[in-house]
Amino acid sequence: MIGDPRYREPVRSLRCERAREWLSLRLDDEISEIERLLLRRHLGRCTECTAFAESVQAVTDVLREADQQVPQCDFGIETPTPSRAWLRLRLGFALVVVAAGFGALAGFLTSGAEGPGPVEIPPQIAVLPPPAIPEEPELPEPPVPEPGEEPIAPV
Repeated sequence: MIGDPRYREPVRSLRCERAREWLSLRLDDEISEIERLLLRRHLGRCTECTAFAESVQAVTDVLREADQQVPQCDFGIETPTPSRAWLRLRLGFALVVVAAGFGALAGFLTSGAEGPGPVEIPPQIAVLPPPAIPEEPELPEPPVPEPGEEPIAPV
């Protein structure tokens, strides 16, 4: 059953999927050392993933070496500039948040060093003592054979 290729194929494709994810991470230089070693080992065994890695690397190299092009036409997308009223509203909201933070901090610092005080436990929630653990019975000592006697094996 283990040598049957029908059972080996899903495992193989999962390894290839993982290797292709690692290839992407390697291209962006975001791969860990262990992932790099596992990818190298997989590429040494899998010709399909090796061919895929070479083609992806070639395309990436071409794209990275190409000049960036600026579009010549206007796509009609306007970037809105915030108005002064909107900026004032945002600034006012930020000041309110800062003032509330300072008020909370001042209230916390002036509440006293003792803290909120003891917590009373209602009578419905009583603390029960831990259950008693029964003692284990003492087992008799096994007989020690006298010198010259054969030991008796337990049955």
